[in-house]
Amino acid sequence: MAVATIIELLGKEKGRPVRYTVADGVAIPKGTLMKVIEPRTAEATDGDDKPFCGIAAAEKVISDGSTTLACYTHGIFKLTNSATTALTAGMRVQIKAANEIDVVDNATLFAEVGIALQDIAKSADGAVLIGSGL
Repeated sequence: MAVATIIELLGKEKGRPVRYTVADGVAIPKGTLMKVIEPRTAEATDGDDKPFCGIAAAEKVISDGSTTLACYTHGIFKLTNSATTALTAGMRVQIKAANEIDVVDNATLFAEVGIALQDIAKSADGAVLIGSGL
């Protein structure tokens, strides 16, 4: 499973991390796209149309006793395009499967991750600005 890689953390808070509750019994690699569930809890993305809340700022080791994790909410990250076609620079992108993106549609704006900063070929990685809608 591909994960996001940091290109640049933005703002004086360096990525504007937000801390969420996470389950102790799960492993979450650094760079995982995260979805938010009730109440203020984050999980790794696992499918389409999930409400995006950030990118895991650190590794969460399974059953390590930790129940919180910071997620970056503002930066430029390298993400993988899982769309059936190329993405064009300027397109808004959303969560698509685990740690992948696709073009956003009006029915799933809550799943928006950010804006593609370059053309990204199908199954390729490219720069995405996250935090535009957060």
